[in-house]
Amino acid sequence: MVELEALKKAKVKFENLLAKNVQIEEFSLLFDTGAHEFESIECLKYVRTFLSIQSLLEKCQRFASVAPANYVKAEIKSDIEATFNEYFEAYDWLRN
Repeated sequence: MVELEALKKAKVKFENLLAKNVQIEEFSLLFDTGAHEFESIECLKYVRTFLSIQSLLEKCQRFASVAPANYVKAEIKSDIEATFNEYFEAYDWLRN
């Protein structure tokens, strides 16, 4: 189960990593929800808010998320953002 507190800690670690590696000009991000077992809807809202931070958006070239089909419909939203039901589909999309 993904807990809100764990997401907050991961966010801080990620921000520190980006701050230390200023030479990183761009990257792709894959967010795999696994079994989509979250402590609450607040976890998903927190992730969406984090992914909307301008400094992150400026460096993130592409973003793919993975979620089970019974929760989210697979969809390529743009050249930059897509949602998939299978991890390897998301990974392949990020690489191409």
